[in-house]
Amino acid sequence: VDQRYRDLQQLGSTANAIAALAIESGEIERALEWLEQGRNIVWGQTHQLRTPIDDLRDQYPGVAEDLERVSSALDIASISTGIIRKSEDPEYPKFTTDDEARSHRALALEYNKLVEKIRTLEGFQDFLRPKKYSELRKAATAGAVVVINVHTTRCDAIAVLQSGDAIHIPLEGFTYKLAENL
Repeated sequence: VDQRYRDLQQLGSTANAIAALAIESGEIERALEWLEQGRNIVWGQTHQLRTPIDDLRDQYPGVAEDLERVSSALDIASISTGIIRKSEDPEYPKFTTDDEARSHRALALEYNKLVEKIRTLEGFQDFLRPKKYSELRKAATAGAVVVINVHTTRCDAIAVLQSGDAIHIPLEGFTYKLAENL
């Protein structure tokens, strides 16, 4: 789990770096998409196993129940202590790290198959997929939405206006170090 959090931190930094390059190239909408995808990956990996599935449950309760069961088992498996039981007591069977790894892999495969199945269901084609700019801009229907990208090379804001246009606002004088200190 500790390694997963370190990897996610690195992934977040990579998304910020890519967005900074896109902004520098004048690709504001693409930068916003990449920031959102990076955020989705980081938060998805952190919270994916606890994803709300109310709409799925309303329309396909059996599939939702299967997904919740596998997600819960994966969540538990992801925080395994790695302790191998050595007791001779039959209530405490012996497990090897290979047994744990096989079990975890089987659960991950089952989870992926369930997500693929859900994406074939009507209305769920984009289930757990990152949103495109055409979807993201809908968030600004009640007013502008501002996304801030902080990277060691530059800091910027992207404002999505009610019109759906995205504008770039360089945050001159604001730095990664300042953000880190704040």
